[in-house]
Amino acid sequence: MRKLGKISAIVGCILLLLIIVLYLSVDLLARYALYRAGTDLMGVNTTASSVDLGIFRKSTTITDLVIDNPEGFKQPKMLVVDNMYIEGRLGTFLSSNIQVPLVSLDGFTMDLEQIGDRINVSEVVSNISKEVDQPDDSSGGDVTLNIARLEIKNIKLTAEGKIVSIAGGRLDATLPKIELADVGTESDPDKLLAHVIGIMVKIVLNHIADNPIKGLSSAAISQVGNAIESIPGLKQVGLGKPIAEAVRGVGQGAAGAISGIGDVIKGATGHGSKSNTNGTANTNGTGNANGTSKGGS
Repeated sequence: MRKLGKISAIVGCILLLLIIVLYLSVDLLARYALYRAGTDLMGVNTTASSVDLGIFRKSTTITDLVIDNPEGFKQPKMLVVDNMYIEGRLGTFLSSNIQVPLVSLDGFTMDLEQIGDRINVSEVVSNISKEVDQPDDSSGGDVTLNIARLEIKNIKLTAEGKIVSIAGGRLDATLPKIELADVGTESDPDKLLAHVIGIMVKIVLNHIADNPIKGLSSAAISQVGNAIESIPGLKQVGLGKPIAEAVRGVGQGAAGAISGIGDVIKGATGHGSKSNTNGTANTNGTGNANGTSKGGS
């Protein structure tokens, strides 16, 4: 009996070890899949320090998501998301009707740069368009994705180069959080990731339009909007044109004329969140002798 007990203990330890190894391997494979898919799609390195698929929970978390800048730009990173929380069981994402209760991005830092005629975000979006425009080999139907609630918090924007029109050629801005309801798309399964990324970029650009930042070149922002319009499939869901038009309104007094993607969550109080009293983003032009100021239109 004592021998049988030892054997059972050994078998139990081996099984526990295998479960731990399997759990760690799944997340390691998820990190690699994110790297491979993101890098191939956007043409720049896409990494994360941790991807927890939440096999035993109803959520997935991605920590320290980083999308690098294309070569030739000053800052190494175009986008950093400190923490991304996705509510929903893993099996949900394998269906043709993906319903996600909540996606929350906390610590969202974007870098906008223009060197000559090159704009970093435009180049990444152009890479996405080229990948999406490849011949479709899939024979299945479209996949519907709907995010019931999207939150983007602690948003910081840095901009430099020709895209900045204030003295010093650089600015830093903090934007109010984004809260949207029912953000979604209908897409070919092979193009779903591209469309989701495109929609996310549109949401942020529309948010900039709703919260004007003094010193950002409206012409350069319009160029980014044109690049977004070129992503195949987004026009089919009627999202590309309106958002690009709202983005073009930055610096021309037209910001906020278009509601954008999704319905702004007003909650039980009937009003949206406000970062400051005049509805603009807080900016700090590092090359500006006046120091911190509030951006105007």
